[in-house]
Amino acid sequence: MRDLSSVQMTCKAWTSNAQRHLYANIEIVGDDNPLMLQKWRLSRGARLIRLRSTLRSDSLLAALVKKMHVPDPHIPLYLPNDYPNPDYDGYLCILASVVMSCPNLEALTGFVPFYNHTFDRLTYALSTRTKLRQHTWVVAENDDVSARSQTQLPPGLLDDQQLYEFTHYHDRWIHLETLMLCSPGSLGVIEHDLFIHILHSLPSLENLCISSFDADDFHDKTLLSLPPVRCLRLEECPGVTENGLTRWAASPSAARVKELILLYQSIMALSTLSKLLASLNCMTKFTVMQSDSEPSFTQEEEQLALQPTLASSSLTFIHWDILCRENQGMKSTRANATFSHAPSRHRMSANAHLAQSIRHGGFPQLQHLRAPRDTAPYGILQSVCLPAPEHGFLLPNDKDGMDDFHAKPYSNSLAVARIRAQRMARQAVQQQALSQNASQSMVRTTNRYVETDTRGTTGQDDTTSVVSHKGPEYSALRRDDDRGNGVSHSAKKDTYHRVAGSPLLPPRHPLHFNTATFGYGQIHLAKVNQGPATTFWRPQFLLEPNVVGRDQNGGLVGWAELLGIQEKAKAGSGASTGSTSLRSENDRSGSSSEHDLPTSDRLSRASRCDGLWNRASGPDLNTESQYSLKKVLTSSSRFSGSSKSTTSSRSKSKSSSKLTLPLDIRSSGKSRYMETWRHVARPRGESGQAIRIQDFF
Repeated sequence: MRDLSSVQMTCKAWTSNAQRHLYANIEIVGDDNPLMLQKWRLSRGARLIRLRSTLRSDSLLAALVKKMHVPDPHIPLYLPNDYPNPDYDGYLCILASVVMSCPNLEALTGFVPFYNHTFDRLTYALSTRTKLRQHTWVVAENDDVSARSQTQLPPGLLDDQQLYEFTHYHDRWIHLETLMLCSPGSLGVIEHDLFIHILHSLPSLENLCISSFDADDFHDKTLLSLPPVRCLRLEECPGVTENGLTRWAASPSAARVKELILLYQSIMALSTLSKLLASLNCMTKFTVMQSDSEPSFTQEEEQLALQPTLASSSLTFIHWDILCRENQGMKSTRANATFSHAPSRHRMSANAHLAQSIRHGGFPQLQHLRAPRDTAPYGILQSVCLPAPEHGFLLPNDKDGMDDFHAKPYSNSLAVARIRAQRMARQAVQQQALSQNASQSMVRTTNRYVETDTRGTTGQDDTTSVVSHKGPEYSALRRDDDRGNGVSHSAKKDTYHRVAGSPLLPPRHPLHFNTATFGYGQIHLAKVNQGPATTFWRPQFLLEPNVVGRDQNGGLVGWAELLGIQEKAKAGSGASTGSTSLRSENDRSGSSSEHDLPTSDRLSRASRCDGLWNRASGPDLNTESQYSLKKVLTSSSRFSGSSKSTTSSRSKSKSSSKLTLPLDIRSSGKSRYMETWRHVARPRGESGQAIRIQDFF
């Protein structure tokens, strides 16, 4: 950013291009400079106010702004006495004034306001942006609507004014492509008719997310009335049934769907998933996650079903996170660590059905399979995927998750899944080595191979070919696969040819199997009793999250991460006092190294730019004072719970803003040091590694 600012002032020919890159995507990440806050007598939003003044002074710069990422100060909506928080309303007003200064704004990220069918300036400002492309509605509880619901049944809980305002907000969004609607705790109300009206008023809608709405608001009839979209995410919608999903998948409105995400929809019948995959011919990504119920076939369906039971000719990515219960047959399979694919007398689990479908060619285009709960049967999905990569499944920080692996072996954390996959890969290597040794001993006793020694014309190199007495000769292996099989190596170059019935060669790496062993590509497998499917397309077993560092919840991001629910709760209750003292104690210990710190602190340090590259010489600032400064500059409402004076009810006066600054900040040494430190610490990465709307799809 500083380089672009210097470039635009260097040459007039570069000014327009530099300003376009500088103002098209504005990111305000991290905390404000304490000196700037003190100078402007503000508790937060100093950079936003300076940006607003810049955009207001130059309309050409304001027209360049397309996307804007603003920080979320995690201000609670209400004070401990249940009154509205004036700091929250003040921050909304600052954001609204900045949004009104950007006529071509397409997206506002980083901060998501709550909407409870009352007027607020930020929502109105966003409704006037005609080029807006994405928006998020978090519909909170309204007292009047809750009181009205005690005396009457829906529809009709919203009055005419509330219906008109919510409908009017969508009138100018003709370019809106992504819309997300959430009702925390199913307390927010958007009735069925209002759903249909606003969704059909958006002609450019492509991505739609519906989460946690009551069954009276969003149900099967609402789902069938949705406009055609390319990506649909349904999360905890109890009004949507399995019959409604199958009817929607067969309707013309679902013909353009490229991605379908079903989270906690309580699907009980595996035939529902089979119909969804068969009906959505254009779908390339499919995600299903549920832990309360396991979908399965009935006994009649399982007896009459033909493999593959799950099939899709267009899918390239599957996220399969279903908690399957283990029966006695599965437990013995896990104890023996054998991945047998023979039919069992027990009813097959959902994981086993998916594995059998992959083995029988049900997903010819599948590239990646992510299964955080590959536990029933143990490792069944990993066994039908490509071998482990060269470096294995583990990431550098996964060694810290061994305690979670032993405490919660059935967790859907990807860190636990990577440890589990690594162990299963090692067990597979050991079993393969044992089977090869047994096969080689049998080969030597039965004399099945005839060695022919041929020499070249020069007589310098010897080539030993292993040929079967029946069957054609196969392609040679690569040089780094020319290892032993019972033949001692010398300076001569030995070339071995694999034939049908010959034992499998050992891998080149303990966790990297040879792809020829699994019949991938043009190599043909030996004909053994493995059922009708001996060669099939193997996907890659993917265990990486959508957002780096977020392994919980199967690697999927949710509304709690987007809204910062935990941070807001800590800010409201002041529960972070204990963690503050612990963190300052760790910072004061100068003898402790970087590896002695907790994992969360190491990750936070590694993911933040602390400004050392632009740090001038000066006296060392005490770490405890520096952290106390950051603590004071956060939401003032976390301290308002203990004070019962009128300070908590004041909005934004000069006297109240002075109280947010420490009394000893005017000391000469610390002030001079802060002036020489001309860089505010900010997280690394795009948008400071914050959760974005794109991460939901």
